[in-house]
Amino acid sequence: MATSFSFSGGQALVVVEAVSDADVRRFNACLAAEHYLGPRPPTGNTLRQVVGCGGEWVALLMWNAAARRLKPRETWIGWDAAKRSSRLKLVVQNSRFLVLSAHRQPNLASAALGAACQALPAQWRMRYGYAPVLAEGFTDPERYKGTCYRAGGWIDVGASAGYERDYKDYYLDLEHPKVLWLKALVPEAREVLCAARLPEAFEAAETKVQERPLPLRAGLAESLLDAMTGVPDPRRCNRSLPIGPMLTIAVLAMMCGERDLSGIHRYGQQLKQEQRRRLCLPRDRRHPALRKAPSYSAFYKLFKRIDLAGLATALNGWYQAHLDELPPALAMDGKFIGDICGTLNLVSQQDGRPVVSVAIPGKGHEVGAGRAAVRKLGDLGGAVVSADALHDNRASAAGVLAANGEYFLKVKANQQTMRRQAEDKHRKIPPFFSKRFARSKAMGEP
Repeated sequence: MATSFSFSGGQALVVVEAVSDADVRRFNACLAAEHYLGPRPPTGNTLRQVVGCGGEWVALLMWNAAARRLKPRETWIGWDAAKRSSRLKLVVQNSRFLVLSAHRQPNLASAALGAACQALPAQWRMRYGYAPVLAEGFTDPERYKGTCYRAGGWIDVGASAGYERDYKDYYLDLEHPKVLWLKALVPEAREVLCAARLPEAFEAAETKVQERPLPLRAGLAESLLDAMTGVPDPRRCNRSLPIGPMLTIAVLAMMCGERDLSGIHRYGQQLKQEQRRRLCLPRDRRHPALRKAPSYSAFYKLFKRIDLAGLATALNGWYQAHLDELPPALAMDGKFIGDICGTLNLVSQQDGRPVVSVAIPGKGHEVGAGRAAVRKLGDLGGAVVSADALHDNRASAAGVLAANGEYFLKVKANQQTMRRQAEDKHRKIPPFFSKRFARSKAMGEP
């Protein structure tokens, strides 16, 4: 697909896509010879444009998927993390731009860039089924002033953070920020990206984000919210997001299998507006019809100062209020949010329902917290408590037996003495006697 644009002196610029193997090889060879960054391997959706004049190649442009996160870009657009995740395909990045040295002349760079941007939406739609609405690009301020970008209507929105993606989620600190430029490919670019509902013409570009269900029915979720609202708020300022909804999101996220702050934050961002309303999240000031989910930094600041004892007390009260009967099998499950804070929970092995929680003061205190959880529950009623090898010690096992329970502890291969003793005890169990008899003997009971 070729698109023609007029240039000074009656010359015409023709923008075509480099598709054939021969054209791609020539395209990469030109970048290798004349561009200071060289050719770039395709990442995600990729389009190579060739700007021709008089039958000659005069400029080359390469377009790729946009950067995942750019603070100046997000500020200019005004969208939230959920919209960014689902609509990022509508933003494309100009990763390479080269005017071939043999054809350089005044105003050619800005003219070629402008022609390429005009042709881009139609060419991208032809290849990928949708048209982008915003383009982004970077310039090295030590090499270029970005004059052709500014002349082409691009907007300088600030400097990048100076990082470059090396592989997947790993980044290299180049200590060399670049200038970020943005170009709206349609007049209403920001309105499209921030719309409550994406216009039908752009729906093909939307990435469907899987809805995160609430792991509790409505009544239980609301009672959990009430319980979490009673936890003391350690924050002295910036309480625009109440502690109750934030802690409720964290508990629900961990019930759904999330294990760290990033997962909790991601879970909150993926909640639908109706779910956010039920959890009493505040309205967005810029978009009053929408509810605002907590940011990563908001979760971090809260959990860094959280009163673990108060949180454990609130959780225990909620557990007991909704506990019909004690499950017959319990598991010790320690939960840490990074190295910030943690709780040890006794949970039902049948459905993962927590029964009791105890605060863990820090790394290395999980064993003591496990014993405290058993003491707090009191009478286990014959329930079997399972735990990993961390709890393989006499005091923990004796605590379970004293609470009228039984224990099932994992012994690792590197615990050779304990493993040998356990195997010997198992072989010596007389017929018709229970495992409880053998465990009691091992603990020194009569």
